[in-house]
Amino acid sequence: MSEYLLITAIALSASFIPGLFIFKDKPTTHANQSSDNKDKIDVLQTCKLILTTPHNLLITTSLSLFLGISWTLISVIDILLDDYGNE
Repeated sequence: MSEYLLITAIALSASFIPGLFIFKDKPTTHANQSSDNKDKIDVLQTCKLILTTPHNLLITTSLSLFLGISWTLISVIDILLDDYGNE
């Protein structure tokens, strides 16, 4: 298995550098209409919007709490079941 991964890594690495020179220009047409959208929102503006709007802040906080509590619970269950041969 490791020989296969090594051969794959060599093949992908060898094809990457020539690909930079062959495909150095962007395509003349966009793949879909959504990528042609000129009204893109800046990343900093999006973060500011998430952190200042009360509705978005509530959603972000509740999702963060849910993920944190559930991942902690899963970790505790994994530690407890480790004695019974859980891998």
